[in-house]
Amino acid sequence: MNPNPQTETFRGQELEVAAQAYIDLLKRILTRFIGQEEFAEIFYHKRSWQEKVFAPIKAVLNTKGYVMCKRVPFDPAARTVGIDWPPGAETMVGLRRLDNIEHCVKSVIADGVPGDLVETGVWRGGSCILMRAILKAYGVSDRIVWLAESFEGLPTSTHADDLLLRPPIFRACASQISRGLSEAS
Repeated sequence: MNPNPQTETFRGQELEVAAQAYIDLLKRILTRFIGQEEFAEIFYHKRSWQEKVFAPIKAVLNTKGYVMCKRVPFDPAARTVGIDWPPGAETMVGLRRLDNIEHCVKSVIADGVPGDLVETGVWRGGSCILMRAILKAYGVSDRIVWLAESFEGLPTSTHADDLLLRPPIFRACASQISRGLSEAS
């Protein structure tokens, strides 16, 4: 029995729609684009008035297993372009940059460009999770997504605002990356 070409085309279109819906949903999850406020740990400059005020409080809270946090309102415009640092997200690059990664990976697949994919400076692995998901959604199993991460955060500087420019949130944790990748598989 010969398959009906129209039925096969329709099934192919259904699969494309399902793959795109999966990828779009994953991007919103990875960026925590869910429209609610979050809480982030409070960081402050060394030798600042904030350190004098908050350090003793943080120390006491720490002994009880608490963390001093501040409310971070959800800003959809900032999250779209990636200019905020979502405390619980797997990526900080924003939806538009994830759209770009999606476009690049799909172009590599469609154009038959050989080779693997790599991300350097992984943080929590969100962009890599997206790359793997796109490959999986389109049935590509002959490529590896490589991750390169220092696990040290950003290099220190002599700038006075060093802690604001390089807060501890930028330090990646191997277990966070591994957990995120295994949950996305």
